[in-house]
Amino acid sequence: MREHDEAILVTDAGLLLGTWMTQTLDGQDVRALRAHSGRPLAVTFVRLEGELRWHANDVANAHSGTFSVSAQGRFDAIKQMITAVGTIDSRPLFRRNPQAVEQATEARLLPAADGKPPTLRLLGVGTVIAVYTGHAPE
Repeated sequence: MREHDEAILVTDAGLLLGTWMTQTLDGQDVRALRAHSGRPLAVTFVRLEGELRWHANDVANAHSGTFSVSAQGRFDAIKQMITAVGTIDSRPLFRRNPQAVEQATEARLLPAADGKPPTLRLLGVGTVIAVYTGHAPE
């Protein structure tokens, strides 16, 4: 069984709304990475003035854009803005966090169960590229 088969294909963008803490990117555990503020890597999906928007950090910079989810489960995200802050302590940027959102073509959700929070998986061409947890509705 493939890793994402048990998760539900997201066909309603409303299921993604909220903040998701990044757990893995391309199979690499990134839970320990923190921004200067102490905030972990994360992605947030919101509906703002009727528009679906996403925001993701790379340790220092904020990336954002619009996203959509089709009734067939096609996930599309377009980057529109990035802050160009850089790092103040030579900490490497982790641009893969926003790139995973941009490159994803499908989102799958494993609902909360047995005291575990829901898990969001973003896939690109059938391969899991990012895993998030700790959903907090906006």
